Amino acid sequence: MANPEHVKWLVKGTKSWNAKRKSEPFVPDLSYVNIFEEFKRKREVSDRKSDIVPLAGVNLAAANLQESDFRQVNLCEADLSGCNLSGANLIGTRLDRAFLKGACLRGSLITDACLDGANLHDACLGHAILHGASLRNANLQEAELNGSVLMGADLVGTNLLQSKPWTAKLFSKDESGCEQRTDCEPKGPIEGVASLLDMCRAVQKQHPDNVLYFRGEYADSWQLRPSVMRLNDSDTPQLRQAEGAMLLDLISRRPDDFTDSLSALAQWVLAQHHGLRTRLLDITRNPLVALFYACEADGGAAGDQRGQLHAFSVPRRLIKPFDSDAISVMANFAKLSRDQQDTLLGKPRVMANSVNSGSKDDEKTYGIVMDRLYQLIKREKPYFQKRFDPRDLFRVYVVEPQRHFERLRVQSGAFLFSAYHEQFDQDAVMKNPDTPVYCHYKWEVESESKQEISEELRLVNITHETLFPGLTSAARAVTKLHVGLTTTHR
Repeated sequence: MANPEHVKWLVKGTKSWNAKRKSEPFVPDLSYVNIFEEFKRKREVSDRKSDIVPLAGVNLAAANLQESDFRQVNLCEADLSGCNLSGANLIGTRLDRAFLKGACLRGSLITDACLDGANLHDACLGHAILHGASLRNANLQEAELNGSVLMGADLVGTNLLQSKPWTAKLFSKDESGCEQRTDCEPKGPIEGVASLLDMCRAVQKQHPDNVLYFRGEYADSWQLRPSVMRLNDSDTPQLRQAEGAMLLDLISRRPDDFTDSLSALAQWVLAQHHGLRTRLLDITRNPLVALFYACEADGGAAGDQRGQLHAFSVPRRLIKPFDSDAISVMANFAKLSRDQQDTLLGKPRVMANSVNSGSKDDEKTYGIVMDRLYQLIKREKPYFQKRFDPRDLFRVYVVEPQRHFERLRVQSGAFLFSAYHEQFDQDAVMKNPDTPVYCHYKWEVESESKQEISEELRLVNITHETLFPGLTSAARAVTKLHVGLTTTHR
């Protein structure tokens, strides 16, 4: 329990308290105290809701403030470094520019509090509730966020270096997306065009407000990863490290080809169209296009295998147009180096090779990389302000691109796109509970059914020639027609 003498000294006000701490070293114990009530008892404040206890700039460093109540208290610029605020009630408390380095706020209630510009470097916020709190330009470097609740908090400009934000609760349950319905699961594999359309109707009926997207894969063993995230023999995404450098290298070799690609997304789409590995995962609005891919092998597939068709029932709030600010952030994020990306994601590995690593400027690293990101975004959007929510980096979006290429148009193409996630199975995305996500259904195509299904698709004009328009595809179709050559290369 609190030391009564310490409570008595605090009620005399900030100036008197700070002088006492300077002249007479002691470790304050104000645990389990309702600060407002103590000030009211001494008639320093009244019962009016507008009354605030004026403790701005107070020195409470290393104090025991466990389960204290700081509602209606102004702690702006207060020194709370190394203090124990575990279980404290800080609902609506003013903590602007407060110094909380190394403080323990485990399990504390910080709902709707203002921590703009506060220094929470190395603070413990495990299981703290920060719903609706403002953390603009706060420093959460190396803070422990495991189990904390950050949904609804304002994180614009927050330094998240090494804080592992994905261990916190970033999203509310209302944002999590649609509920997977087992009654939409088929009783067997896809048998043909008609059975696929029946499956699509069942999903759409269960999620009438969502939009359906599809992806077909020739082998059901393939992981749902974009090409730059695919694993090598050592189970590491080897090209992930060179992601931004590959695009820059391609543009430097063929600058004229990128003249009309005015945005980062347009550059990535063009590069992927011509074979560069990227973090964009192709999907389509047309289930028959996906079925075609599930039945026809690409150049790397060996022999007949059971195919797979992915159906995504996507809430409209996760579908973004090509000019969305959130997409601009992620597309330019992908241009950064791997270490810079990890800096913005709050991953601890960044310190080994990051800008200024090992110097006193480590705390500035997050700001340096963020400025670099903003510079890239402003090249395509000069009006862009420093206002994006870092939670956008932890979502998966569907991007509807500009369909400059005939192939994108005829295939009704779109992309799954994320800054943080390297695999797009629903379960992989939901490792962080309540992350906004689509419902994801996986439907099988038996290997022995592929040829018959391909014939059905040909009847509705879903062929290699129609999906890959151009002279090469036309020549291939003529060859097959006149020579009877069967090929699985596309």
